[in-house]
Amino acid sequence: MVMNTALKQKKNPVFGQEHQRTVFALVFFGIVISGMIVIMLLRFLPRDQVVTPIGTIGGLEITREELLLYAEEYRAPVAKYFADTYGAKVDQDFWSASFGGEVPSELVKEKALEELKITKTEQKLMLEHGIIQDAGYEQFLQELSAENQSRKRTVSAGGDLYGPEEYGEKDFFLLIHEKRRNNLIKELAKTTFQITDADKQEFYQRAKQEKAAFLLDNGKYRSYDSVEPLLEKIIADQRYQKYLDQELKTTVVQITDKQYRKIIIQ
Repeated sequence: MVMNTALKQKKNPVFGQEHQRTVFALVFFGIVISGMIVIMLLRFLPRDQVVTPIGTIGGLEITREELLLYAEEYRAPVAKYFADTYGAKVDQDFWSASFGGEVPSELVKEKALEELKITKTEQKLMLEHGIIQDAGYEQFLQELSAENQSRKRTVSAGGDLYGPEEYGEKDFFLLIHEKRRNNLIKELAKTTFQITDADKQEFYQRAKQEKAAFLLDNGKYRSYDSVEPLLEKIIADQRYQKYLDQELKTTVVQITDKQYRKIIIQ
């Protein structure tokens, strides 16, 4: 009994030290792995981008960056509107000034938000039909970064490149969104608003009477068979627009006032 007790007394300190070293090693290993994961994630995120949520549209998050993406195209029309309506001049205080109760910066934001509502409603449909897996702006920035890196590698290798060497946010966003919209329309044409031969024949006859869309130089109309794919696309686009308009009626826009109000168009 004395010997057993002595052995236990000798083993306990050693066991404690080994246990501490093991715990330390596990903690250290965990920190290293966590750091590697963070580094890997940062590699795929543009380092100069900060994504700021400002609310939701149809349950999908919207960001300050997305709003500003659309705001740029409304600056000139809004400036012209205030010049024509109020005789306002674009000076240092123009965008934040009030003219007849209207503020140029706020009007630009409203117009951009209307456009963003359409985009987010389309993205929601794309998610529902499996066209995309993620509608977040961070995901888009990752795709933009990956695309531009790929283009740089192609140029460096002396390969052929279609389009610019580097895409800006707006151009790339419009490019991929248009492609995805076309895929969505094709999917909906198969499942939601199926287009029959009778639909296409009826549209063809009506188009011949109403406009010269299918008129040849010799005065004759293109044959139905030659324009059948075009007919299907036209009908699908028209039905998609009606479908989208219905979806927009129930799309809810929720804005976080503090973040939204901080955005000043300059």
